[in-house]
Amino acid sequence: MRTTPAGRFKAQCLELLDDVAQTGETTVVTKPGKPVAKVEPIEAPPPLKGSVVYLVDDDELIARERRGVPRGGRVIVLDTHVWLRWQTADEKLSDRAQTASARADRIGVSTISCYPVDRIIYATTLAHRAQLVTRDRELRRIDQGRTIW
Repeated sequence: MRTTPAGRFKAQCLELLDDVAQTGETTVVTKPGKPVAKVEPIEAPPPLKGSVVYLVDDDELIARERRGVPRGGRVIVLDTHVWLRWQTADEKLSDRAQTASARADRIGVSTISCYPVDRIIYATTLAHRAQLVTRDRELRRIDQGRTIW
């Protein structure tokens, strides 16, 4: 672990940050010789690939086909609150959301749904080129073509 005085950190902040990122070594910033801050490298975020769990398995797809449900090759990803409501067959889902989930070949739920981080769920949807079933007004405003409610 390295130490650097606050004055040097202020003057060379970007250089020191690059050094921490490159070497992976923590730097402690001191002010009159006493530690006041710690600059640590961060871990790269996990890749989004593989972060969607599909809830509709192949047996369900075959059963849908036998019932005459059209297969459009559609994949949708459910937002956290939609997933929770979908699990309990809550009637608060919009008609469009219910129709989309009924017609989808695959229904995805991001593993991040265990935590309320809607923007990561949206990024997962983008990475999988899927549609997102969400009640979140802000996400629907941002991307009306990809979101369903």
